[in-house]
Amino acid sequence: MTADFPSFGLRLALVLLLSVAVCSLHGGQSAAQTAGQVPAADAAADQRDLSIARDNAGDRLLAEGRPAEALAAFREGLAIRERLAAGDAGNPQWQHDLSVSHDRIGDALVAQGQPAAGLAAYRASLAIRERLASAEPANAVWQRAVSVSHNKISDTLVAQAKLDEALAAHSAALAIAEKLVIADPANTNLLQDLAVSHTRIGDTLAAMARHANALVSYRMGLRVRQRLANRDPANAEWQRHVTMSQDRIGEALYARGELDEALAVHRENRALREQLAAADAGNTTWQRELAISNNRIGNVLAEQGQHADALAAYRASLAIFERLAAADPANAVWQRDLAVGLEGIAKARLQQGNQGEAIAALERVLGIARALMRRNPDDYSARLMSVVPLLQLGRLRDGRAGLPLLREGLGTLKLLADTGRLEARYKLWIPTVEAAIRAKEAQAARE
Repeated sequence: MTADFPSFGLRLALVLLLSVAVCSLHGGQSAAQTAGQVPAADAAADQRDLSIARDNAGDRLLAEGRPAEALAAFREGLAIRERLAAGDAGNPQWQHDLSVSHDRIGDALVAQGQPAAGLAAYRASLAIRERLASAEPANAVWQRAVSVSHNKISDTLVAQAKLDEALAAHSAALAIAEKLVIADPANTNLLQDLAVSHTRIGDTLAAMARHANALVSYRMGLRVRQRLANRDPANAEWQRHVTMSQDRIGEALYARGELDEALAVHRENRALREQLAAADAGNTTWQRELAISNNRIGNVLAEQGQHADALAAYRASLAIFERLAAADPANAVWQRDLAVGLEGIAKARLQQGNQGEAIAALERVLGIARALMRRNPDDYSARLMSVVPLLQLGRLRDGRAGLPLLREGLGTLKLLADTGRLEARYKLWIPTVEAAIRAKEAQAARE
């Protein structure tokens, strides 16, 4: 149970005490009769506590990269909330709680690589929230919830490469966020929502390769976040939101080939993240995001041909990822981060002509992916993670030695595509890998 609600036993004790007092005032009405009017509401509150506890458990599991277990917890919470909503269909709080369960189930399904099922869950949530918002147009909480649903739907549509639909949904969320901020300009939560909406529109435009337009949206989001951060410089979370916007601006500049500008933004961002990490050395989020900045800098330097500097940035990133992964080996997210760090090392060493260290790094990436798949055979992201080292190792090895790896990588891509778990951009890899296999087969025939 959460701290917001007293325990069932304590509530019942208070009810019984009150009923004794009422009995004395109303001519001997029994305490049992008076108390008997309360347990239905009392038990409902207790059940709501239980659903919140299931949500909290699911959130932790999802953060640890265990979406199947998170999904089970969220569905337990949904079952409780469906019973509560069925018992009191006119209770808007039960309806809102029901929408929250659908949202969380959508999050878990998307994390499992089931975007179509996730989208259905998000739309079920949106339908409930639109009914609540329509019934109470002045209720900012209900209106804000509709905006959140639009954003979740849009993110999922982006993953499915349905970008025009995604942009329309994000624009609907932005319209609500702007309206709410106009009505309550001092509300920091609503200002954060506005920044998020600008950022997500930027993400969608970037996925459409409209990087100039994406930059405009990212910079609008940054202005809002910078305003909040300037209002309270001691608020580390608001400072972090600034770094998130700057990170995207740097990536959009990188995608446009504006490498000097991208490098300057990422270096400025790294400096801010270094300050956050130094101020709270035990905060793993700050540490992780510092590692991401170093990785981004490595990517830009590698593109510029500054291979030694790129390798140094990648090593700084990897050192943090190694520490985090060692501190919690069961954390699948940190294991994936470690794989990203190793891929950077492989990239830099290949550019420097050092195949030995590159191969060793790629073999570690493949080992991480396979370990995650053994832990959770339905882990879509781990399967996808295995493809890059399989293809790179397959190409680096001569003739027959490389063929099994290339074929395994192709088989994984086709499996994910056939089950609807492969994003459109990765489907473009399939003909490229098929061509590489044909070339390897020809090489093997000549050996």
